[in-house]
Amino acid sequence: MGKTAKKSNEKESNYQKKDLRELVKKNLELNQEMYKMLKSVKTHILIQRIFFILKVVIILIPLILGVIYLPPLIKDWMHKYQSWLQWDQGQLWRNLFPNKNTDANHIQNMDKQSLEKIKNNLSPEQKKQLIEQFSR
Repeated sequence: MGKTAKKSNEKESNYQKKDLRELVKKNLELNQEMYKMLKSVKTHILIQRIFFILKVVIILIPLILGVIYLPPLIKDWMHKYQSWLQWDQGQLWRNLFPNKNTDANHIQNMDKQSLEKIKNNLSPEQKKQLIEQFSR
């Protein structure tokens, strides 16, 4: 029994070695497949990052340029068309108080009682004009 037990142990160990080699070989193949998949996922993520940065740049550059260049253009436009838009506050005060010598600076320097008197003397149409003027 001693020799047969040794032979059977040797055969079992040979089978185990073969099984182990096959398992290691399969594991190696699977690892190589996973490496290829991981590599493709990494390139996909890199491409996504690049396109995200491009999208952000495409959105931010016009906004930044607009903030830099639009205010002077808007000021020029407002200056040209100010009379059409009736943004002249002094003209508004002269229309509201045709008999009085008042302007926006004079109104700002008045005390609360004087302003309340003027407010109470305004017609509903004049109040509406004031509200429209300051709500723009």
